Amino acid sequence: MGNYTKEEFVDAVNELISIVVDQHSDEIEAVYAGGSFARGDFVPGRSDVDLYVVAKKPSGKELQKKLARESRKLEKKYFADLKQIHGEVLGIEITTLDEIRTGKSFIGAGFEYHNFIAKGKLLWGNDVRDIIPEPSRKVERESAQNYLRKAFGMVSQWEKQTRNITQENKERLTRQAFSSIFRTAAIFLCGNGVYVGGKEEIVDAFERTFPDERELNKILYYSLRLWEEWKTGPISNRKTKQLLCDSLRFVEQLKTLL
Repeated sequence: MGNYTKEEFVDAVNELISIVVDQHSDEIEAVYAGGSFARGDFVPGRSDVDLYVVAKKPSGKELQKKLARESRKLEKKYFADLKQIHGEVLGIEITTLDEIRTGKSFIGAGFEYHNFIAKGKLLWGNDVRDIIPEPSRKVERESAQNYLRKAFGMVSQWEKQTRNITQENKERLTRQAFSSIFRTAAIFLCGNGVYVGGKEEIVDAFERTFPDERELNKILYYSLRLWEEWKTGPISNRKTKQLLCDSLRFVEQLKTLL
């Protein structure tokens, strides 16, 4: 993996937005960034970029395909060696104004609402956050539980992967394990009315909210230490295997708390 800077990712995002706007500005209301890129705790080479395009009218799958093609071109130009880790380095998804108004959009939906309102970053166009309907606590909690049940359905894959770590898949598995632990923890917190996104925030909030869950908190603290190590270089196969095992245990134990 090459050494990347935040400026390189900003340049790639700006180039993608420039292409989107030049070719489709009459169709688009806004472009947002989410996740770590929006929060500012983005780690070059380790974090991916989540971009959301708000179309003025339903545009079908054609616009999505066009934007995805441009995104893949820029990934090849800027981040060719990161594909083995991320799959998509510059993720881009489309929703519409009507979907947002009617609560059918993925933007600000359910457990995502509070974090997107607080941390979503407008990169171009008109801010539409004021038209996103705020979900009830019941809807928010149910959406978090539905997501977590899907995550629990995938845990059986981790056990198999812990026995098959190679140099080719190691970095991808490491990233997937981090994502599994921290995202499920964040969504579980959202379902309990606690809204955080950054990894350190998640660890601190989980301990405050569930102080008696010692095993889960132990996994989170250990995973955060490993994340700090992985930010600057690969971790050992032993640590990768431990991280995968921890992600399996973490989601399995969260399931018992639903």
